[in-house]
Amino acid sequence: MSHRYTAFIYSADGEKITNSADQLDILNQWISQQLETSFDEVRGEIIDNTSGQIVKYFHYDPPTIS
Repeated sequence: MSHRYTAFIYSADGEKITNSADQLDILNQWISQQLETSFDEVRGEIIDNTSGQIVKYFHYDPPTIS
């Protein structure tokens, strides 16, 4: 059985991770958990698998420490 949404996260070093779920809040929570452990620039999107449309795009730049 296919899930309704798929999230893709791309890191600055070229790594790509994915996760799928039927509810957006589950994927949003997963994305937040992934960003908490990231020290690099991260970008990605959540796609509605039925329509193929991007329903959420995100871009995270960690703060620079001086």
